[in-house]
Amino acid sequence: MGEPLDTKSDELVAGKYRLLRMIGQGGMGSVWEGEHVSLGTKVAVKFIEHELAQSAEARDRFDKEARAAARLQSRYVVGVHDHGVMPDGRPFIVMEFLRGQTLEERAVACGRMDLVEVAQIMSQVARGLFKAHELGIVHRDLKPENIFLTESPDDDETVAKIVDFGIAKFTEGTPLAMSSSTRTGTILGTPVYMSPEQARGLRDIDHRSDLWALGVVVYRCVVGQLPFQGQAVGDIVVNICTKDAVAPTQLVPSLPAAFDAWFRHCVAREREDRFRSVKELAASLLFVAGVVSHPDQAFPASSALSGPMGVVEGQTVPSHETLENAATQMGTASSVSTKRRSVGVLGAAIALLGALAVVAGLVGWRWYSSPSTADVVVASPPAASEVSDVEPRV
Repeated sequence: MGEPLDTKSDELVAGKYRLLRMIGQGGMGSVWEGEHVSLGTKVAVKFIEHELAQSAEARDRFDKEARAAARLQSRYVVGVHDHGVMPDGRPFIVMEFLRGQTLEERAVACGRMDLVEVAQIMSQVARGLFKAHELGIVHRDLKPENIFLTESPDDDETVAKIVDFGIAKFTEGTPLAMSSSTRTGTILGTPVYMSPEQARGLRDIDHRSDLWALGVVVYRCVVGQLPFQGQAVGDIVVNICTKDAVAPTQLVPSLPAAFDAWFRHCVAREREDRFRSVKELAASLLFVAGVVSHPDQAFPASSALSGPMGVVEGQTVPSHETLENAATQMGTASSVSTKRRSVGVLGAAIALLGALAVVAGLVGWRWYSSPSTADVVVASPPAASEVSDVEPRV
């Protein structure tokens, strides 16, 4: 793997971080292992390429990523130590150095992961994501590649950390809100994990879009395949907006029937029908997996598990009794397919196909596998292609 022409080993960043070796490179930039020159501690330094740094929008998103992660200050979010601009104009972010593997790598190695293990990982992710949602930050690109399983400094436990806030949305009226350059119709994210409202390019997405994505992440890990697939990006978007996923127990009969109901709540096409918050989602999953005897035991130190930005008026909240009795309520797979569909969603999904002509197939931060339709980011014409991909293994 060659070094980028504008970044060199032994280069000094911010006068105190020396670059040691490049550990990741993609279409958007590179990530380097670094060392604090006086303390000797390891860090990871992320750059965007010099040419891309000329884009005000790219610089803005890079700055938002640094500010979002730094503001969160959570054990379950990758830590940011510093950020700035090199003398030649290259923006950089100095992050904590992580040892371990992504959730995607774990899932690939396992084929299908145990539901209990996934539920426990999601309970950690929920803590970090809930804090983000409280601050009005919607991640918009949650996927197994952006959940990093790292070893603690004492090697006595594995900690799940959320990475890559590069396309995060800051909700208006919250402390980190800023003017948005994302126009209606612009699609940001990874299609197979997008909610219908995100796939349609709507601007008013909120934290419930992240809840949909987590439901898809869990399905992918415990079932071993994605719930919404397609040969092309357009196929994926139409399936997300109009098709029902195969019930998990149809593919893995050993899963509890209540897991089918849990997943349906995550991927309800009407946002009001989803879980109210990520903690409620994670607590219910722990309950379904048998980790806790009642969802209220999952986060005993927290307050009510309502949505961080307020519960939408008239919102229906899935009861835990519904999950517990899902075996009798679910019925057959054919009954699932009769769930109501919105004609407006269908029309929007079909119309959206015309906007998928611009496909940014470039790789953002990935280097350990080749891109696929699962990793494509698309943008509506005539906007420039916007790329988002996995946070590097650092």
